[in-house]
Amino acid sequence: MNHKEVNDFRNGLKEDMVAVKGALKYMVESQNKQMVHLEQINGRVRSNEKAISAITGVGSTVALFFTTLIGFLFKRG
Repeated sequence: MNHKEVNDFRNGLKEDMVAVKGALKYMVESQNKQMVHLEQINGRVRSNEKAISAITGVGSTVALFFTTLIGFLFKRG
């Protein structure tokens, strides 16, 4: 390779590296946005799980009450 071809090759590599650097910067920014969004979703899921647990607890208590009441009525009658 002569001097001109080597310089052309170096310039081509520089251009490619600039393009790769730009693409990498975009990927990092996109990943950061996705992480923030994922944290928001996890917070919503956590609050929904708490609500479901509360509903399940109330439902279990009501079911136990009615089961006891029905059992008492059948035993008595």
